[in-house]
Amino acid sequence: MRPMKSERYLRYQSIFVDYIVLAVLVLVTSELTTIVMEFAGEDVESAEREGSVYFVWWNAIVVTLLLNKDMLYGRSLGKIVSGSYIHCKSTDHSSGPIRCLIRNSFLLLLPIEIFALLISPSRRLGDVIVGTEIRKFTNDVETPPLNIGSITVALIATTLISFGVLEIVILIWGDWLY
Repeated sequence: MRPMKSERYLRYQSIFVDYIVLAVLVLVTSELTTIVMEFAGEDVESAEREGSVYFVWWNAIVVTLLLNKDMLYGRSLGKIVSGSYIHCKSTDHSSGPIRCLIRNSFLLLLPIEIFALLISPSRRLGDVIVGTEIRKFTNDVETPPLNIGSITVALIATTLISFGVLEIVILIWGDWLY
């Protein structure tokens, strides 16, 4: 079933707001990194070339926030603004933190995600794989109780993966990147 234009508009509005927030977050964390490094007396330019631990930390935090942006009741800031949420088809209520993490992990494969959106504008690749869809949020939407354990697992797993991937990238391609 093809989504109504209003549903598609909600999706695009949500994406736009989420990526504006992410861009601001990247700029703020980049500036904070520079301030912290200058305060610590490090040479910012050489640290950028060598992949300083500060940059790894801040980039890992940004990736962690990106992948967990929908963890609370399947709603990111963009989804709150657009009035939508991530609906889990198998449980018939809002998606939980682990499912949202797996769904958002496909954002790391952005070119494939964009191609999938061109084929199916109503659902991303992550939606298809984890069995979710975007729906309009109404007051009668069933939201399960907040699961602190799932939120903690999602945050810790994403943080560890983010640090690991960024360290591997720096170790393998560090000279080439800078």
